[in-house]
Amino acid sequence: MLDIRDATVYYPSGVQGVDNLNLHVDDGEFCFITGASGSGKSTLSKLITGELQPDVGTVRVNGYNMSALDSKTMAEARRTIGMVFQDFRLITSMTVEENLEFAMRCIGVSRNMEERIARVLSIVHLEGKEYRYPSELSGGEQQRVAIARAIINRPRLVIADEPTGNLDPKLAEEIIKIFVDINGIENTTVIVITH
Repeated sequence: MLDIRDATVYYPSGVQGVDNLNLHVDDGEFCFITGASGSGKSTLSKLITGELQPDVGTVRVNGYNMSALDSKTMAEARRTIGMVFQDFRLITSMTVEENLEFAMRCIGVSRNMEERIARVLSIVHLEGKEYRYPSELSGGEQQRVAIARAIINRPRLVIADEPTGNLDPKLAEEIIKIFVDINGIENTTVIVITH
């Protein structure tokens, strides 16, 4: 669950990122956050992941008060969140499988890795691509690997920041369908942030 109450963020330059923001998203919901450039979408994303603290107000994600966590508890909270970036952020020197294994190892998973990888690659329709490098994949395939990486550790919440921004309309539609599947099959809360 996501609950933001009266959140206001000021950047050091004096620019206000968000002003008195209130937002509630229940477990299992699928929602879009839309707005023009400069409207605070990136600030919102950073508040949810704990990269940024509100100057005023509170941000609660999956039972964690993201405004008041020590580094160890913040790491625990972030494990409940999967993030999909517009620019994919894949490790180019690693295969698809190695990118997914790396995400699991980061949180200490060492068992059933092959089974988990096969499962998420099936969800994102990339069966048989586990030994490919990012440079050998299309933009749409790279985005699907980024989605697989975001869900490999079974987060309760997935945030997708402009996941279709670099894709043509047909691929964009396919990517949104994958998020719908993740929401329905996994009962994962999905927030898509887009202009």
